[in-house]
Amino acid sequence: MAKVTLDGVVKSYGNGMTAVHGIDLAVEDREFVVLVGPSGCGKSTTLRMIAGLEDITGGTIRIGDRVVNDLPARQRDISMVFQNYALYPHLTVFDNMAFGLSLGKTPKSEIETRVRAAADTLGIGALLERKPKALSGGQRQRVAMGRAIVRHPSAFLFDEPLSNLDAELRTQMRSEIKRVHQRVDTTTIYVTHDQVEAMTLADRVVVMRGGRIEQVAPPQELYAKPASRFVAGFIGSPGMNFLPATVTTDPVALTFEDGTRMVLPGDQAGRLAAFAGRTVTFGIRPEHLMPPDGVIRGPEASIDARVTLVEPLGGEVILHLEVAGTELVSRAAVDTWPSPGDIVRMRVALDRLCLFDPETGAALPL
Repeated sequence: MAKVTLDGVVKSYGNGMTAVHGIDLAVEDREFVVLVGPSGCGKSTTLRMIAGLEDITGGTIRIGDRVVNDLPARQRDISMVFQNYALYPHLTVFDNMAFGLSLGKTPKSEIETRVRAAADTLGIGALLERKPKALSGGQRQRVAMGRAIVRHPSAFLFDEPLSNLDAELRTQMRSEIKRVHQRVDTTTIYVTHDQVEAMTLADRVVVMRGGRIEQVAPPQELYAKPASRFVAGFIGSPGMNFLPATVTTDPVALTFEDGTRMVLPGDQAGRLAAFAGRTVTFGIRPEHLMPPDGVIRGPEASIDARVTLVEPLGGEVILHLEVAGTELVSRAAVDTWPSPGDIVRMRVALDRLCLFDPETGAALPL
């Protein structure tokens, strides 16, 4: 096990395109870190540079105490699990898992011990004599994970390993990967475009955008205190609602385009007073924008909205709303709900709102 450190890591290509812009990141020993972001944000490129599959243009990568910039992948003491299972179709499960150890001249008795221990951990002990064509997608992914585990590497690297699986199997394999990490307890860096995977798996989540890191934080902090509008909108399903607003004084309040004023409690007002007269972006998550009979604990305000669509989901309802020409979404567990076209006074949990600079997208202190 080892700490993985990136200092000012850059990846540029000959055509003038820069995929990764000088990122800094420290993944602690035994930590599970997930890189997440939209396509083209640089997350897979970053993982491939750590693995030694891409040369870096600038900066330093350390695995443990070693600078590995110029080391080939085979000397970096890492194991990687790809989106494609990359199993040898002519070999049994046992031989696929043992392949790397055999190349490294590991004694047969130790190979036997390691493979069977990993297979038991992954619940595939009864499949060791099968070949890949006789396995389901989830079983093949377990074999690929087992092949990585048996090497006892300093770090595991996962590159979107669940994207080829159907939704139900992805959910099952997410739980399996988390259990395996708890048992094996090895430094893990995991790449995905799926923010649900990121939130459920990670000790810390790294949100990337345009080759840069937007925020690094534990999942709940990322959700509750996003550092930027991009993070707030990317994390969460449905994403955060946004409305333009103006900060006024006497008392300190947010004024929306339809004339609604939202007076803030004293502690929030004190922090927001410095922004008086400025336009800001008001942000609130769907579960903190509630219909009249929804439950809010703490200070609240209200805002009138027109219902445009209702989606009952059994245990909760999704309301699509319109306020001053902007679409908002509410998610609530209620027994009754309004109909499309109704005007509803929605309740806002003031202790959960976020404000952002409309020019930079950065979160404002509140």
